[in-house]
Amino acid sequence: MNQKYSQSHFLFNIPTMIFFGCGEFHSLNDHCKDMGAKVAIALDPYFLESEYNQLILEYLKDKSPVVFHDTHPDPHVEDADQLAKIIKDEKCDYIIAMGGGSTIDTSKAAAILATNEGVCWDYCYQAVDGKMLRPREVKNCPLPIIAIPTTAGSGSEATYFGLVTNYERKIKTNVLDRSIYPKVSIVDPELTISLPQKQTAYTGIDVLVHALETLICKKANPASSMFALEAIRLVASALKRCVMNGADIEARSMMALASTYGGISIAHDGGCIIHDIGVPLSALYNLNHGASLAVCLSEVIRWTLPAATEQFAAVSRIFNPGLSGTTESKAAYALPDIFDEFLSDIGVTETLTDFGLYEKDIENVVDYLDNYIAWNFVNHPKMASLEDVRLILRACL
Repeated sequence: MNQKYSQSHFLFNIPTMIFFGCGEFHSLNDHCKDMGAKVAIALDPYFLESEYNQLILEYLKDKSPVVFHDTHPDPHVEDADQLAKIIKDEKCDYIIAMGGGSTIDTSKAAAILATNEGVCWDYCYQAVDGKMLRPREVKNCPLPIIAIPTTAGSGSEATYFGLVTNYERKIKTNVLDRSIYPKVSIVDPELTISLPQKQTAYTGIDVLVHALETLICKKANPASSMFALEAIRLVASALKRCVMNGADIEARSMMALASTYGGISIAHDGGCIIHDIGVPLSALYNLNHGASLAVCLSEVIRWTLPAATEQFAAVSRIFNPGLSGTTESKAAYALPDIFDEFLSDIGVTETLTDFGLYEKDIENVVDYLDNYIAWNFVNHPKMASLEDVRLILRACL
């Protein structure tokens, strides 16, 4: 990318120790030695019937393990409250979060609550009249977390925030504090092999969007862009292979690494309008997180152009090397169609209408954005108005 390094000022910090590799899960005990005497295990419900459920209990039998498995796919604030209560009642010293982003995010919030007063909602970023309010201060150091991702999607193993939803208020938001970076993350691609085809596709789209938004956002810096570009290269090479053959361990490994790279990158730059639009689609209409991104991905790019032409051109050429000899403008404007074809190839073709949303629902989404999210539009390379969002959403029906 044509970045002016002499004008760059940025912080880049990855405090998490990341252990990557097939079979790395089996070294779990090595990473628990100095963590404490008793462990709380937050386990994705999907793994309750798997061999890994028994293995983790066997590996940690000397740590008096307490297991929590009541996380939801888009975690409720109450999930974190319940996990924190168990941790306090059982006097656990640390948390092992084994699952997708929902399990890891729940554990991050619970880690705060285990050592601080209040409930999860107190520590969530909230907005009133379109202005972001800072949550309750995290005064005491949260419990340490060992994150073991079982999907290639959220990148939560390498971030300091966790997505949670208050379903009573229909608000999806963040718990965000640098103290909740996992102390250790074990990224073992073998744990993702059993992920179903559709979920593989949706979580893979999350990786792609993390990296894409990092690349185009106004806060982009040379370090985060490096991780983002490599994540995009890995997704372009591997996601379709994973969807077609879940047992392709080389492709699964590439996607696991892409997910971690995507988490590293977005933790430094934040998201853009694709994620912003996805939030109310999940909060109000229960769309899967990856689906909420996929459904508007191409249309957001079409609307954004010609802004970020250089970045979009670079991505187009990753997916279609045949565009390397064309102008940046031509390559950039090809990207929405490239992504439409890519999404079709991995079986993600749903529109908002397919998910039960119609013209009448657009104002609900726009009102939500106006109240809770619009303050974040400034990070996108092209400033959006609410009318722009209406136009994007109509194109997604």
